[in-house]
Amino acid sequence: MNAVRDPEPGLTLLVHRPREEPTLLHTGLASLEHRLPIGPDTTFNVGSVAKQITSHLILLAARDNLLHLDQPAADLLPRLKISDVTVADLVTHQSGIRDAESLLSLVGFRDLDHYTADDLRTLAYRQQQRAVPEGHFLYSNTNYLLLTEILEGVHRTTLTDLARHRLFGPLGMNNTRFKTDPHQVVPGAASAYRATPHGWQHTEAPVTLPGPGTLWTTASDLDRWLTYLH
Repeated sequence: MNAVRDPEPGLTLLVHRPREEPTLLHTGLASLEHRLPIGPDTTFNVGSVAKQITSHLILLAARDNLLHLDQPAADLLPRLKISDVTVADLVTHQSGIRDAESLLSLVGFRDLDHYTADDLRTLAYRQQQRAVPEGHFLYSNTNYLLLTEILEGVHRTTLTDLARHRLFGPLGMNNTRFKTDPHQVVPGAASAYRATPHGWQHTEAPVTLPGPGTLWTTASDLDRWLTYLH
């Protein structure tokens, strides 16, 4: 008699070879609690893939002469105290601005505490000098929070609306969106889990940071984006 396997979190796999139709595979569950299987419309939080969207919108803004990549970011961000950081430095992680998320524990935040992009920007604007020498790489989500503020300032709209009108809509990425509020329900969202000795534990954190992260998309929409880039 075959043993019945306990339900497990699943995945979507898409393989798209040049000049061939993509192959799409789904397996497992998007939600263990609700026994919902993963399918073609299941959306996933793809984390820092969001940075590709944000940086591309910055390049489009530069092309439209709304900003210049070599101009000081402080021209567009009056609260920024490090005056020699350029917009391009933010894009390429050469600003030397520390990752504000890494500073949260110093101000008393715990792993599952809710914090906002504004909380992180407040920490960013307290920094008065580069943490590494000019021209050195320092990966920092803060860079992309600041780029988001720049985009929203020069376009006078939200990153969510800007991305939808300039990229997601024209590319047919109809199941792609930034999550801007922890209470926002994302259609078809897959839950996040980690394995523990006592089974699978739900791990989604109550954090929304459009710009550096919190981008939800399907495998097919992500394929459209990568095809556009290439």
